[in-house]
Amino acid sequence: IVLIILSLFEKNKIRYNISIYKKAIVYADIVNFKLLKLYYGKRKTKKITKKVYNIILNNLKKGCVVKKNSDHYSILVEYKNKSEIINLINFISEESSKVLNDEIFNLTLKYGIQICIEDDYETNENKASLACIKAKNEPMKTYCFYDEGDTANLLNEKKVVDSLINALINEEFEVYFQPKYDYKKKEIIGSEALIRLIQNNRIVPAHEFIDVAEKYGFTVALDKYVLVRVCKKINELKKEKINFKCISINVSRNTLRDEKIIEYYSKVLNQYNIDKNDIELEITERKQNDDEDDLSSIIHKLSKKFNVSIDDFGVGYSSLEMLNENSIKTIKIDRKFVVNKSDTGKKILKNIINLCNSLNFNLIAEGVETEEQFNYLKNNGCTTIQGYYYEKPLPFDEYVELLKKNK
Repeated sequence: IVLIILSLFEKNKIRYNISIYKKAIVYADIVNFKLLKLYYGKRKTKKITKKVYNIILNNLKKGCVVKKNSDHYSILVEYKNKSEIINLINFISEESSKVLNDEIFNLTLKYGIQICIEDDYETNENKASLACIKAKNEPMKTYCFYDEGDTANLLNEKKVVDSLINALINEEFEVYFQPKYDYKKKEIIGSEALIRLIQNNRIVPAHEFIDVAEKYGFTVALDKYVLVRVCKKINELKKEKINFKCISINVSRNTLRDEKIIEYYSKVLNQYNIDKNDIELEITERKQNDDEDDLSSIIHKLSKKFNVSIDDFGVGYSSLEMLNENSIKTIKIDRKFVVNKSDTGKKILKNIINLCNSLNFNLIAEGVETEEQFNYLKNNGCTTIQGYYYEKPLPFDEYVELLKKNK
């Protein structure tokens, strides 16, 4: 007996009908949709999402249905085994990646899958959407199946991510500048650009959002935001003929996964006419879970066009290997070694300083807060410090006044 399958949308619901196939909801979400809309504008973004919709629609077999929303697609699929769903997802991702011919913005989709047990479309769609959030939490994954145990954490993290996206669009993020001070020269020899979230007239502590931002890849958007802001500020400093030296910006591991990041950084520097020596990229040595990147290879590629330094030195997985990378000019000692008061901690710090000095690295100790810490660094050969002992991170106007005094 051949059954004709009718799947109808009625007030955002689908009525299921009997079928020899199993059913699942695939929730396909465009990553960083709000930023896509901000970058391309409402009209062009609508055309982009329509193209993705057509890609999905034209590759569904009979009995499957797709519903398009502004930033996501709900797909009712019929399947015999899960490999059919995964093959469909892979094909949609591959074809959608060709929609944009842009060296800056990558069109990426993440997917959540809910195997339909009950004929309640709305409930199944909600579960698929939560699985999609989980997929966004895994940078190396394209899709996830729904798991009941993940619901509470996913909802909380989704609220944080939505808040961060809105904050970026509403320009609630500001760039602060923390000087790097050479006590022998008695002058500022550079600074680090640090992102700050300002809400309700207060600075939101980074620990309240940075972990979630890293999990969901939001740090990529923040890194790009900081780069553009710093370039604009450098041009202001040059216009006022203020000597500012090199400004370092942090590059997250999520950003390094972007194959087009070097082209993007180069394009922005060219756009704002920024000299290579005005910017330094600080790459953290901390290794994230399931990170299989070859850090040495990444640094080697970056160093061909940019000045590169290693941040948080001593707490990563490949410290000594990094010292053998000829392209590295600057090492920043992690504050954990600076604040450690134990005899062992002080000996480790002393030997790190001796090793880096013997290899002629530019050495900076970060997180210096007390006179005791400063004196120990000074007495053991570390001449450049960064931390509250000298100066806290400053908003741009205050930073400019400090530079004028430094002159």
